[in-house]
Amino acid sequence: LANIAFFAILIFRVARSLDRADRHRTSAEELLQLRARQWAGVAELGQRALSGVELPTLIEDGVRLVVNSLLVEWSELLELRSDGSALVPKIRLGLESESGRDACRTDAATLPGSVLASTQPTIVDDLTHDPRFHDPRLQARGVVSAVLVAVRGATRAYGVLAAYSARHRAFTDEDVHLLQTVASILAAAHDRKQVERALRLSEEKFSGLFRSSPDAIAVIRLADGRILEVNQGFLQMTGFSRDE
Repeated sequence: LANIAFFAILIFRVARSLDRADRHRTSAEELLQLRARQWAGVAELGQRALSGVELPTLIEDGVRLVVNSLLVEWSELLELRSDGSALVPKIRLGLESESGRDACRTDAATLPGSVLASTQPTIVDDLTHDPRFHDPRLQARGVVSAVLVAVRGATRAYGVLAAYSARHRAFTDEDVHLLQTVASILAAAHDRKQVERALRLSEEKFSGLFRSSPDAIAVIRLADGRILEVNQGFLQMTGFSRDE
């Protein structure tokens, strides 16, 4: 009986150890698969940004990627107003809107405002007991844990990208890195849009000056001396037609 009891206990302990090892291996495999899906989604988002997808569509894709990759209930991108007075929800998933009352202050007392001011990613394990922040907007929606990063371009900040959980969640460095990568893609898209807008305005200004000037102006290619464009003043001075 003693031998039977001894071997029964030994077998039980070995079986339990094997079961723990199997669960650990399964968990590790699932985590690797999740990370692979996450970075595949990030790569696809980057390709869509390079292909010139419209900015609102790209932002929505980025917020949806955050929800699906980090397995959170809610995510949003808060856009900084041009005068810097408030952060306004641009795209959100999972959080119902309350029209104009949903704007968030940019001071350090609010969670998004503190991230924007510090430019550093912020992880909150329990928003309800964190003395640093008072954010009724999020507490009213049952947000418990959160991770936020600033969306900052080459010359200015565009807003804050956030992921929220309704349960206690220990966000990891890998989670923060993924959120920062998505934010960088969106910031680069914002920068490109700003450059395109500035270039378009510059072209419109040049075109207006070029065509309305009474002086003769011609755009000539240096390589072969080909005349590419002339204004009305040039036609009047030379007597040639535009086709000529």
